[in-house]
Order: sequence, then C-alpha cells, then structure tokens
Amino acid sequence: MSAYILGINGSPRKGNTYAMLKAVLSEASARGAVTELVNLGDYEIRYCMGHPKEVCEKGCPLDDGFGEIAGKLIDADCIIIGSPTFMGDVSGILKNFIDRTVHLRRIGFKLRDKVGVGLVVGAHTGGGQDLALRTIHTFFLKHNMLVVSEGEPSSQSGVIAVAREVGEVEKDDTVMKECRRLGERVVEVLRMLGR
Repeated sequence: MSAYILGINGSPRKGNTYAMLKAVLSEASARGAVTELVNLGDYEIRYCMGHPKEVCEKGCPLDDGFGEIAGKLIDADCIIIGSPTFMGDVSGILKNFIDRTVHLRRIGFKLRDKVGVGLVVGAHTGGGQDLALRTIHTFFLKHNMLVVSEGEPSSQSGVIAVAREVGEVEKDDTVMKECRRLGERVVEVLRMLGR
C-alpha cells in the first residue's frame, strides 16, 4: 500500500506557497506516494470557539469546511503544511485551521506519529519565515507528530523562500531543488517507518 501524503496550502491563493507544495508533492508522487493538495482558500474555516472537551468528543459543533479536511488529516501518513507570511507569521486562515485541530487532540491525538513537514514563503528576507515555520512545527509537536526536514546536505528546519510576485519562487532554482529534496526525504522517512 502506498503512503498517503496530504499537502495543506495555507495561502488564500494559489501562488508561491502552492507552487512549492506542488513541487514537493510531485517528487513524492514520482517516488510512489499517493498525494493530495488541499487549498484552505477553497474552504470556509471559522475560528475555534474553544469548546470544552466534552463538546469536542461529540464532534466539533462548527459546521464548515474543516470537517471535510479533518478526515483527510486522520487518513494521511504525512502532512505537509505551507504558508505565506502574513504580518510575520502564518496566514490567518492557516491559524484558524491549526486552532480547529484541537478537536483531533481531544478525541485521542488522532495525528500522533504522523510525519509533519513545513515550508514557508515571505515577500522579504526577515519577513517572518522563521516564526511562521516555528508555528507550523509547534502544531506538529502539539499533536505528537514526527517533524522532518529536507535532510542533507542543507538539513534545515524546512524550506524557506523569499518571493514577492506570484511565480517568482518557481524561478529560484535553490528553493525548487530543496522542495524536490523534501519530497524525496518524506518518502524515504515514511518507508523507514514502514508506511
């Protein structure tokens, strides 16, 4: 059975973050993984109301697009989250999404031991990419997931890019190479884990 890798585009548009995720997923697919890309901008995702555990155990009472995506998260072997930087951190829609996953913790840590990978793009150097990536990694750690980077030779904490105009990131050979390496590395790790 092939590993299922779910990409989450935390951008409200299909621009540079989308292009980076497509590069990662394309490489993973070429190596035998089943991949899917969810664009959060295609869904209405309301902010978390902080319902008590007893309410969450019965299912999140908010009726929006999150419910459909939650099932995909549970089914995935690996979750790759990409975000543009908005005001020095992840996008608002991604933060809503992250907060809503508290439901999956409260019903038995449904994302435990899944592989988690982050990538971020900002318009400027020092545009908050490191902080946004830390927010994504914190999401993974809060769910007891296994955080993976692109590995050698750079072995950074995830792919970080600088791109101002839509399509600019695709012209950055280094970033695209790191994205492809990330796709390769994810499949490698999933195989080591027997998935």
